[in-house]
Order: sequence, then structure tokens, then C-alpha cells
Amino acid sequence: SSMSATSIPVLKQRAQYLLQLIQILRKAIVISVFSKRGNRKPVIVFNASTRIQGLSQNAAFSLLIAWALRLAGVPVVHFVCKAGMSRCVLGTNPEEATQPMPCQRCIRQSRVNYFGAHTHWFSYERNPALLALIRNSSLEQLMQVEYSGIPLGQIVLPSLRWRLRVHNLTDDERTRTLYREFILSAWNVAREFTALLDATNPQAVLVFNGQFFPEATVRWLCIQHGV
Repeated sequence: SSMSATSIPVLKQRAQYLLQLIQILRKAIVISVFSKRGNRKPVIVFNASTRIQGLSQNAAFSLLIAWALRLAGVPVVHFVCKAGMSRCVLGTNPEEATQPMPCQRCIRQSRVNYFGAHTHWFSYERNPALLALIRNSSLEQLMQVEYSGIPLGQIVLPSLRWRLRVHNLTDDERTRTLYREFILSAWNVAREFTALLDATNPQAVLVFNGQFFPEATVRWLCIQHGV
């Protein structure tokens, strides 16, 4: 009886989640049908740090703005993570850094949210040269890492502090491991997003919220490209 009592809230939660997916999918289909086709430069929308599944407030704002733009005839390109980082801010368990990431749940939510929209999915490609550069670095050295002119160490630092829930970081293996993975992941975001910028020449880029490293990397690149 204790199992059934425990199972009821879990089943209720799953039912609510499935209902939410269906509701979002219905709205996405309507938006896709009534979106106007324009010849203007696109707006790129990127939001990888506001939810794993379901909808947070910022994830909802991002989706609503993208829908409104499409209905107004502004082309929108969603830059979407498809297991595109070895470690992301929300998907990482700081107590168990090797725990598998919840990528499939996140991707499932993205497929529903962006149904019928123009999407550019990016996956993960490890950079052996960058890994060799930072493999044996101290915490202080990781903070100073620059690669191809991008200050990855500084871009990633606020995310690391937030994920570990501490401002003054300890130079131990757990901290350095997570720092390295965040840096490698930020570089992959930079590589993929630079290619998208070159291919689309957008009029604007919308990120939520620009503080965690995936969006902070995109923001930094946009400033360098004058977007």
C-alpha cells in the first residue's frame, strides 16, 4: 500500500506533464499554420539554460516571443541543443559529475516546443586541442583560458559558481573537472553558433538570459559580430 500511495503523485505528475506537452504541441501547430512568410533577415532565438523539461517562466517567455515574431512575419531560427554540451548548467549534478546528463528529456521537450519552426540543432564535438591545453591546468589557469580569442574561462566562471553554489571556488579535482567540461562545452557552442551566424546573417539574436555560459558565449559572439 505504501508503494501505491507513493506511485499516485508520480503518475499524477506524469499525466500533468503529458497534458502540458499536448497543449504546447497544439499551440505550436496553430502558430505554424498562421505564421506569415517574410523576406526579412531572421531573428535567432537561443534558450538552453531555463529548463530541462516542462516550462519555466523564462522558457515560456522565449517561446511566446518567438511565436509572436513568426505571426508578425519575422523569420525565426531556433538554435537548439541536441546533447550539444558534455555538461550543461541545469543538467549537471555537482555532487556526481559523471552522472549521465538528462539530454533525452530536454530534446523531447524541444521537439514539442519548436514543432513546425525553423530549427538549427547542434550536437557535441569534443576539441582535442583545447582539452590538451587545459587538461592539467590549475583553477587559476582555467580562469584565464582564452581559445581562438574567446575568453572561455571568464565566460564560464559565473555558471560554475552558480552550479557549485559557492563564490570562492576550491582548487580540487571536482571543481577543475566541471570547469574543464564547461569550457569544452562553451567552445562547442561557440563553434556551432559562429557557423549559424555566418549562414543566416541575423538582424537580431534573442537569448535567455545571457548569464549562464551557453547564452553568455552566444552573447559574446554577437557583440564581436556587431549583432
